[in-house]
Amino acid sequence: MEQHDAVDPNEEKRQEILDDHRELGDLLRRIELPEDDATARRAQVVELRFVLARHFAREEGGDGLFEIIESRAPRHSPRLKELSNEHRALLSDLAVLSSRLDESVADMDSELAGFVRELRKHEKLESKLLIDALCGGD
Repeated sequence: MEQHDAVDPNEEKRQEILDDHRELGDLLRRIELPEDDATARRAQVVELRFVLARHFAREEGGDGLFEIIESRAPRHSPRLKELSNEHRALLSDLAVLSSRLDESVADMDSELAGFVRELRKHEKLESKLLIDALCGGD
């Protein structure tokens, strides 16, 4: 009888979450670097919109980050709803930034810096909730 190694779907989901956070972190670090080329900066903003939309959808989707936190620490449910609202607000803010891609790089960079700060605060809170859910329980 042939034996197949079963793949743990939870492990796959955890790895997907880690990969998403790594990709997003790498992109944010590139955006934070000085950039004189407006075309390159615009491409980064377009990439960020795509990556962020996918990232948020995965976090809120079945077996995503929010479900993991809620299943282990239901007390965080109200905060998860707030974070979901922040997802929509962040995507909306980024869409507004994207609509002004014709501005100078300096203007773009100033607004992007503020956006990246807000996004990093958001991601940090999600990480804290996840750590609490995994280590603190309910």
